[in-house]
Amino acid sequence: MMEYFLLRQLAENPVRPVLPEPGNYPYRLTHQNFEGMPTGSVAYFRYGDEEQMPGILLQPTFMVNDTIRSVMELYDDTIRFKTLALLPDVIDRMTDSSVNYSIPDIKCYECLHEDCVVMPDGTVKRLVVDHRKIPNADVFSIKETTHNRVLVSLGMAESISRRNVYGVEFERVEVR
Repeated sequence: MMEYFLLRQLAENPVRPVLPEPGNYPYRLTHQNFEGMPTGSVAYFRYGDEEQMPGILLQPTFMVNDTIRSVMELYDDTIRFKTLALLPDVIDRMTDSSVNYSIPDIKCYECLHEDCVVMPDGTVKRLVVDHRKIPNADVFSIKETTHNRVLVSLGMAESISRRNVYGVEFERVEVR
């Protein structure tokens, strides 16, 4: 049985992209939502010393930086990505402060175990996944939750950790 970890954003003040067409980027990342997003787009962020560029952004949807994208591609070469270029709102900082994030089309499984505690609003109080419903995937999201819950295998978590990606943490998930 594989070990899985919840891939989480850990940043006190993550950058908040301002999109020209925010409706194209729904919060809940599904295959259908991914298909409706443009292949590439540009967003802006308020430039300042307090804004942080973590390896994962959760708003407006789940996105990863180039380092995490390269690890995902190593573990699953079937994942497709769409790009969102983030540019600072200060012209003098455009060259050195621009960064690309990638929105992955991750496989989504109905894999919650019967012992998982889901609140009436769809949030998960106690996350437990059923190993029989996951076909040895190294990265996937959980279908039954309202939030983007991306799980990675132990090997992928270690690979991301070795690259010292800022603003990422891993929480062990109970697998039964």
